[in-house]
Amino acid sequence: MLAVLADAVTGHTTGRVYPFLTSTNYVLSEVRNEATADSLVERIRERREESKSVVDLRALDLLEMLVERRSSEVQNQPGEHIQRALTAMQRAFKREWSAGEPRLMAQLLASMGRISQKQLAEEQMRELNELLKREELGTLDRLHIAYHLAQCERNYGGLDDATALLKSEIVSYEERNGRLPAHVNHILSTYISYLEAQRHYIEGERELQTRLDEKPTKQQRDWLMNRMFALYESAMGNNGQVSFGKGKSIFEPLLTRIYREMDKPSSNQRYQLTNRLSTVFRRAKDIRVENYKEKLQDFAFNRVQRLLQTQTNYYTSMVQVVARMLQDLISPHSALEFYIVCIEKETKWFRLKGQDGWGSHAWHIGQLFQRIGKKPGKLEDRLLAIALKELRNDLQSGRQRNRVMYHRHNSYFWDAKQKDFLRVANEVWEQNKESGHLTAYIAEYMFSGLYERSRAIEIMYVGYNAGRLSEGAQSRLAHYLHETSRHAEAIPILVKLMKQRPSNLSYRTRLMHCYYRVGDQEKLMALLEATDKFLHEHHMWVEGTIAALAYSCYENKLWKEAAAYYEEVIPLHQRIHPNRGIGNGTLSSYYNYIAQCYANLGDTIKAVDAAGGAIVSWGRSHNQRSNALYTLRKILSQSKDLEGYVEYLDKQAEETGLHNAIVRKALGQVYSEKRKNEQAVTHLKIALELQPNDTETHQALVACYQSLDDQEALIDQLFASVQLSRRNIQLYKNLAQRLHSMKRKDEAERAYTSIVEVLPAESESHTALAEIRQTHGDWRSAIDHWKRVVEIRSLEPTGLLRLATAQIQVKDWDEANDTIDKLKSKTWPSRFGDISQQANQLQRQIKK
Repeated sequence: MLAVLADAVTGHTTGRVYPFLTSTNYVLSEVRNEATADSLVERIRERREESKSVVDLRALDLLEMLVERRSSEVQNQPGEHIQRALTAMQRAFKREWSAGEPRLMAQLLASMGRISQKQLAEEQMRELNELLKREELGTLDRLHIAYHLAQCERNYGGLDDATALLKSEIVSYEERNGRLPAHVNHILSTYISYLEAQRHYIEGERELQTRLDEKPTKQQRDWLMNRMFALYESAMGNNGQVSFGKGKSIFEPLLTRIYREMDKPSSNQRYQLTNRLSTVFRRAKDIRVENYKEKLQDFAFNRVQRLLQTQTNYYTSMVQVVARMLQDLISPHSALEFYIVCIEKETKWFRLKGQDGWGSHAWHIGQLFQRIGKKPGKLEDRLLAIALKELRNDLQSGRQRNRVMYHRHNSYFWDAKQKDFLRVANEVWEQNKESGHLTAYIAEYMFSGLYERSRAIEIMYVGYNAGRLSEGAQSRLAHYLHETSRHAEAIPILVKLMKQRPSNLSYRTRLMHCYYRVGDQEKLMALLEATDKFLHEHHMWVEGTIAALAYSCYENKLWKEAAAYYEEVIPLHQRIHPNRGIGNGTLSSYYNYIAQCYANLGDTIKAVDAAGGAIVSWGRSHNQRSNALYTLRKILSQSKDLEGYVEYLDKQAEETGLHNAIVRKALGQVYSEKRKNEQAVTHLKIALELQPNDTETHQALVACYQSLDDQEALIDQLFASVQLSRRNIQLYKNLAQRLHSMKRKDEAERAYTSIVEVLPAESESHTALAEIRQTHGDWRSAIDHWKRVVEIRSLEPTGLLRLATAQIQVKDWDEANDTIDKLKSKTWPSRFGDISQQANQLQRQIKK
């Protein structure tokens, strides 16, 4: 498939082919074998013979170079690939150049990064130097080529040369053109970063100040100031010297300079400098500046509050950056207080713009609230006032947003203020009870958001009795009554709705279910008959309505009627859907329901047949498949005449010579659950003959033989299971333990050693066998396997800890000391716990 790259690289302009070649590096990184690379190179050569354009020819040469370079990195014998890459690289360089192309070539060469093959690396640097020499001094192209050459010099350890080169070329450009344009700021920034890497902070400061003194444009000045502050931050963190201090002493003067810059009326610059302050304060924490917390508090709660009053753009982003600083550097409580202060002081027009504090930061506020254990302390009243104000606006407007703290479906719900939320909801309803829409809206909040279901129904009844509720709201009231098991009260509401909308099948089926729940079988059957008749007469007898009526009968336990409807809807679904509905999930659900209907009618044969249909037609999701198999087992388990069904199944198999593997397996599982293991074995064996690779059947047979205490059969079955799942360590352990208990020690040992033979390069197998050896008291054998674990998992301390423990057990004190020294010599990730403490505990066990 990668061979098409040779076709894709041709036909481009000079300006587009180099970015394309750069992007192919990511694709070529997936090359894993020589055959793939060879097929691509062969296609490149074919395209080269067909191409006449110099651009295409150079592009093909460069692509060949990239492919051969990749091949040299993944093959055991890179020599020939290195030479081919070098040849293609040199051939591409010798071709005729178009205007502006050398600069693009330099960028491509730099994008190759640090090349491990010496010949290619030397050619990379030679070509970059040659491209630089060809350009006239002081031109923009020469500056860009110098930038790419400097990057490569830096990659190969030539930081001094890279710095000198960039300095020289920047000076040459400025002497010829006056000043650097803004679009090459990245080159100047790279030069400054090289000075920072050399700890020449004062020189970097001087370079930036010189350009600031030239009175640049406002945009350029903002960039230069931000870069200057970044240099000061770097010096502060690395104990470097600048004009006004060194190391930690830079912190306070730097804050003063940034604050002075932030006072200028530029929303964008304020936001950029807020981000810069975020890194400055974090660096101050890292180098342990004593008063950084006090300075951050002052910035957040005084200076920022004043700045935000005139901040028109990036307002929400700026607030969030400061809040994150407070959370990470001081405490979640402090961050929460900051949000509260900002929301209290913000003007109304932020809400109109959709940039208000609650709309933008409610979820972060909720996270902070949860992190402090939902106990805001002295902030409680202020936070509650904000939450209640938002809730009041929500309920009065009928438009919800960010119900983070006052809706029970959210994990940040403020449980302790349930009564306050209900109080506000009641107050808003009292003020708007004449509105049916708001009555329904507030009731929904009470019902679902506060679980105050009785009160929700109560206010809905007020609206209903006054005739203010819409049809949808009346339907919702009936739903609330159903959810609270007040079915008798829902009946008159649904009767009224059904009369208004006789074609709405949902009203009819819900009313049928209410009749079922109150035990009025007569009205239930009458409504079912009337609904059936209505749907036929009004030409609504289609799959959707039949299925809905069938399910209604199913949930109302009208098994006979439900089965009849499903018998009708199944062939209809099969006729009108592709592939007869198999695989879409719907047909499987129909079979699932009809199977349960027949099971409840006592017809196990039809029930199992329908359950089989559900399995054959099951949907694509795992849940649908699991549900279909569960239904089959449930039907068999609850069958009142399971033995009779088995006789029927055996007779069918005898007559046709065919067995149903899935049904036999399900029978085996059911008999096993009923502790009738002999019958279970019979059916599981048949299932295994039909599906020899079914892991579940193997496991079920093992469990049955264990229950029957049939050791020989159990051993045979474990052997069979091992053959099926050769990489399952637990099976080998189980087999070995059984053989060991039967005094078949040689075979048991063979099973134990197989654990590492099947997974020789995996730490899990060596860990398992080492633990087994230790259990048997063979600590020296365990040591060998712990050493393998250490080799395989060299980035984890577990192997070394277990190895040292084993060495101490056999009193190999010197080796144990060496192992513990290795543990202490490395810094382990925190997820492994306190390794140093564990190592010290082991060392104390060593006898001097």
